[in-house]
Amino acid sequence: MKTNYYVDGYNLFYGCLKNSPYKWLNLVYLLNKKILEAQSPKSKINKIKFFTANIRAKLVTHGDLAEKSQRDYIRAMKQLYPETIEVIKGYYSSPKKE
Repeated sequence: MKTNYYVDGYNLFYGCLKNSPYKWLNLVYLLNKKILEAQSPKSKINKIKFFTANIRAKLVTHGDLAEKSQRDYIRAMKQLYPETIEVIKGYYSSPKKE
């Protein structure tokens, strides 16, 4: 069976991986080898849709380094798995000041 995954990049990195050593997570390996094959060995990943927004350096602790790291990570995923990873970019919505 072909399987699609939908990954919320913000919740993955700021909810699950913050303060961990796993920032360069190989999503294809994790989802295929550790989750999909364990539950349904004959299934294969069709697509991973990775939803994210560009990091704004002025809003995060590590500033320009965080921006560069995100760009590098996305570029690496797309280069390693061009047929599997699809990156969908959104944007941050800041609350309006009253």
